[in-house]
Amino acid sequence: MKRRVYILFTTLLILLGMNQKFAPSGKMQQANDAQTKSAIEKPPMFVLQVGIGKYLAAPELKGSRFDVEGMREVLTGERFNVPKNNVRTVQDEQATKERIVEEFENHLIKNARDYYERTKRRDAVVLFQFSGHGSQVPDGNGDEEDKMDETFVTYASEDAPGKNFDITDDEIFALTKQLSRYTDNIVYILDSCHSGSGTRDAVEARRVLPRKTVPVPMLKTQTRGNEEKKTEDNPQSDLLPVSDGYIVISAAKAEQLALQKNIFDDDASKYPSAVYGKLTYYLLESLRGAGANTTYRELMQEVTRKISSETSNSQIPQIEGEDRRAVFGGLSKREDDSIDIFAVKNKQISVKAGAMHGVTKQTILDVYDKNREKIATAKIVSITADKSIANIVSAQREITTKDRAVIVSTDFGAAGLKVLLDGEDAAKLSDADKAVIKTLQKNFTPDETNKNRSRVVESVAGKWSDKQARWDVALLKDRFDKVFSDKSRAAPIKTGSSTAQFPSAEKEVFYLAGRDFAPLYGFFVESESKDAAIRIEKALFHLARLRSVKAIANDKSALAGKIKITPVRLVEPRCENGLVVDKKKELVVLNEAKTAYKFNQGERFRLEVVNNSKTDVYITLLDIGTDGSVQVLFPRSIYEEKDGVKIAANGGKRTIFGEKCQDPILATTPPIGLETFKIIATTEKTGRADFEFLELDSINSRGKETSLTSVGDWTTAEISFEIMPPKQ
Repeated sequence: MKRRVYILFTTLLILLGMNQKFAPSGKMQQANDAQTKSAIEKPPMFVLQVGIGKYLAAPELKGSRFDVEGMREVLTGERFNVPKNNVRTVQDEQATKERIVEEFENHLIKNARDYYERTKRRDAVVLFQFSGHGSQVPDGNGDEEDKMDETFVTYASEDAPGKNFDITDDEIFALTKQLSRYTDNIVYILDSCHSGSGTRDAVEARRVLPRKTVPVPMLKTQTRGNEEKKTEDNPQSDLLPVSDGYIVISAAKAEQLALQKNIFDDDASKYPSAVYGKLTYYLLESLRGAGANTTYRELMQEVTRKISSETSNSQIPQIEGEDRRAVFGGLSKREDDSIDIFAVKNKQISVKAGAMHGVTKQTILDVYDKNREKIATAKIVSITADKSIANIVSAQREITTKDRAVIVSTDFGAAGLKVLLDGEDAAKLSDADKAVIKTLQKNFTPDETNKNRSRVVESVAGKWSDKQARWDVALLKDRFDKVFSDKSRAAPIKTGSSTAQFPSAEKEVFYLAGRDFAPLYGFFVESESKDAAIRIEKALFHLARLRSVKAIANDKSALAGKIKITPVRLVEPRCENGLVVDKKKELVVLNEAKTAYKFNQGERFRLEVVNNSKTDVYITLLDIGTDGSVQVLFPRSIYEEKDGVKIAANGGKRTIFGEKCQDPILATTPPIGLETFKIIATTEKTGRADFEFLELDSINSRGKETSLTSVGDWTTAEISFEIMPPKQ
């Protein structure tokens, strides 16, 4: 694997109250009372859910049922308190194109219009949730760069003339335009694919192959195709044009697949207790903790981090629109994000949250008293669907059932990797291939002498085509040119001082793939290589560490959001008086998708870290490379840094590399893909050795395996680079 290359609230109610004092009549008094009531009441929310798991002519999706049920439970619960009559749900055979359009017009548009005409307010919250298959159809109006419209596949839709009842993005746009006459609070949550991409038929993908026929139109309103102006869709999701008039949350980028998530209990059952779309699952988890001031951006930062970590960046959710708005217009009325403790026994606590709520083994809990003072820390050791047991790590006093627990984060090592090593037809494997797999299975099978490895990476049995098989990554084999038709996505592996050359096109290679079957992080190894087993083993450890590190974030910390990382591109750096100066240095701005900074290979940069919290913090910078590597970039091993680097409170700043002439300058390196820089900020002193074990090269190093239960208050901050091919 590569290493990073270095180069040398408020006054309105008061005013209304004053107006009441001068009211000349009972009628005016009533009017002012009504106005006051209107000013303080929150807007209504109207929801249309479409969840299609059973199709007439498309593969079944078990997760759609849980998606709509989970969302309805959250919205009508204590936090958002949406009246049940305001939520309309259409599922399975009910979800015809005609019914969906009818419900959109008669429920969403009609209620928004009635509210607007009654109050003259444009703040009714309108949510359209779609959970099901997506596809593509030939573009009918020339507004799509790829000549294909994105669609939602309805229950009875087929790819046949007169039977294609897909709903196109153009039709959704027409409905949106009509709805936007009455409200500016439109939200779409779309858990489906909108492309036919993928290296194989992904067994859990929410898409059907692109259609050859054009859908039957059923809208009374004119579609975008009949308008004079043709508006191109956002290229990241390819669904709707970017607009501040609505929020669109979609499961993945246009070229990616939307996958499902199986929820298992601790009973080691092969079969999941529930299935969700990954987007919906993590979105529900975040909504349960959303406050009145939580913005869509903050909500989706957490969702995106968890999904991209779990899928190794093969599914990156997208959000479009004015994402600094409060979620659902700030309808959440309760900031309490704690969970009940229903039993305390033998230095363990039992809490009312389980796998359905995003709890995994080694999840860290903080325990608070009724005054919201932290009194203990615990770590989950056992889970069921809706409950968990945690060991008490430290406590200031005895915990009781009157105390409350808060989910903080997963700990290091929590995101263990289940790998499917023999998921292909054994007949396709040579004797040498079988020997490689046998060696790996032995190394990754739990036993008394191999506990450390089995905790991080575990070999599981099954076939890649088995929807019930519990695996995260599969070891697959194919021709190099079929796996990497674009060589810039492949990562030659360094061996000593030399770099392996790309093999010939027809060479058979082992590669690692997620459940969308796309190759991960450019890794490959020739099947006939003598050190194939060793290199695959190292790659799997790399991936396990990567998943664990990417999943870690403490959004409940007082430090959260206070640590800022800014990249500075260096164009023509030179040395003056011992410092690196650059006349053309520029702060890099986020690209349109707001998920990553764009950099070409070979570009040089520095990172500026600012601590806006009220507490001094110690920082560690991790580089999560495009090839899946993880390394500690900072602090370095030098005397001044190795025991920890502190950044002062209230605006303290540190430039990481490229400030002094004797320091290295960072540069982007291949392969192309998404590279993440992650800061771990702690209030207690931590140095390089505390986190060095995360590096691949030091899996067996002497650095202690730090638990985040022991570093005081902490949080993370991260930025990502979208590494592009070098400029020609």
